[in-house]
Amino acid sequence: MNAFKFWTVWLMVAAFTTSAFGVLMVLFVGTPFLGGLTEQIDQAFWPAGPAAAGLLEYQRWVYGVWGATVTGFGVLAALVGGNAFARQERWARDALGVALLVWYLMDTIVSLTFRVWLNAAINTVVFALFALPLAFTWRRFKEGDTH
Repeated sequence: MNAFKFWTVWLMVAAFTTSAFGVLMVLFVGTPFLGGLTEQIDQAFWPAGPAAAGLLEYQRWVYGVWGATVTGFGVLAALVGGNAFARQERWARDALGVALLVWYLMDTIVSLTFRVWLNAAINTVVFALFALPLAFTWRRFKEGDTH
């Protein structure tokens, strides 16, 4: 397998893994399956103990829509990665790169502002998983191809 193919497969695995994690967030929010994740985030907002019932319901809704958004990003990354990126179309590389950078900066700044360290750490891992194939294939894309 050549290097470009390897990084394209890597990108697809990252995209599908991201989508799967988003689906798990939607399906298992409020269950022990995601308890470790949610407990870490809860500590940033309710260090004295669990939140009130109404807040817990709101939290479950937020995790559900967050999971749906994560799933959507993963699906989009897989579709772009498996098609235009795999064909080395420059716009696909640029679109994935800009979207990844905008998401990472905004999400991580908000997470750090609210002291949700675990989310900032997860963001950094996910960012690296997507940034590696972009970085290692950057020069392989057709010059002048902007469509």
